Amino acid sequence: PNFRVTYGSLASYSEYEQFLHHNIFLGAINEIIHGKLPLIDTFHPYGILIVILPAVVFKLFSLSYVNFYIYLTALHLIYYFLLYLLLRNLINSRFYSFVAVLFIARIVFLKPWANHDPLAIPSITSLRFFWDIPLFLALIRLPKLAPQ
Repeated sequence: PNFRVTYGSLASYSEYEQFLHHNIFLGAINEIIHGKLPLIDTFHPYGILIVILPAVVFKLFSLSYVNFYIYLTALHLIYYFLLYLLLRNLINSRFYSFVAVLFIARIVFLKPWANHDPLAIPSITSLRFFWDIPLFLALIRLPKLAPQ
């Protein structure tokens, strides 16, 4: 793919750095798609769940840098929705939960100290930290499910 078209907002980063960050994920996903066993035939420093779910998704869709970026964006939106649900359960206020999610999104996407798209480095996005929110939601629901 054309690097500049795919990541037009990342002009300050070299191609080597960006492909290094993405290939850590895409390499393991590609190997799983082609039949290698996770954590036996492939290596991924951030854990097995981060490469299994995308491998399932990219068996249905073609694996490319552009599709991976679209996948990251969709996962990021789902992450913020689940974060809203978590905060809604903890705070019991729709307004304050929404304001908190907007504040967190503002910190992530509009950092004045960083001049790049936060989705450009997958290891710092919700891809890496996605499974913590469903876990916390399950832990919040656990006492409600226990017999009284």
